[in-house]
Amino acid sequence: VVRVARRTVVARWADAGYLTPAGEVVSTPYGPTDVPEFDCALSAPREAMEIYRYLQGMAAHAGLLIEKMSENEIGEWQFAVSQPSAVRPAGLAYRAPDSSLPAPGTNEEVALPADHIRLVVMLGADSLRERMQRFLVAWSRLLEQRAASVDYVDLRYGNGIAVRWRAGDAGHSDTQHARAMETTGATGTT
Repeated sequence: VVRVARRTVVARWADAGYLTPAGEVVSTPYGPTDVPEFDCALSAPREAMEIYRYLQGMAAHAGLLIEKMSENEIGEWQFAVSQPSAVRPAGLAYRAPDSSLPAPGTNEEVALPADHIRLVVMLGADSLRERMQRFLVAWSRLLEQRAASVDYVDLRYGNGIAVRWRAGDAGHSDTQHARAMETTGATGTT
C-alpha cells in the first residue's frame, strides 16, 4: 500500500527547501516561486513563520506584502516589502525578487512592472511590534507617496527612523522630512 500525502508549502526556507504552514521544512524540486523567502541565521523555521505571520498581518492593513525576510547572526530582522498597486506611475524600478537582500545603499535594480514598489525595511532584534508600527505610521504619512525614491528604511533606533533615498533623488527638503517625522512621533535622522 502506497499513500501519497500532498503538503502545502507557503514559503521558501533559504536553500534548504520550503516551509509548510506549520513551519516544517520540506524538500521539493518543483516548489512555487511566488511565495516569501526566509533566510534566518538564528530562528527556527516555526519561529520565523510566526514572526512573518505577525508582521505580514500588520503590513497587510497598509496594502503591503512582505516578499523576503532575513535574520542576521545577531538576531536583527529585515525584510523586503512591496506594494503591488495599479495606481503607481510608470517606469518605477525595484530589486529582483529572487535576489538576496542587498546591503543598504546598493543599487541592484532592474526595471519591472510599474505597479510594483519594493524597499528594504530594517527592524532590528527586539521590539518588532513597536518598530513595525512606527514604520507603518511613517509609510502612511510620508513614505507611501515617495516609495519609488526610498532605498531603505532603518528602524533600529530606540524611537526614530532613518530613510535612505535612492541616488539621484535630491529633490526632497530636510524641512519637509523633519515635519513629517514630527507628525509620526519619531525622532532621528531622515
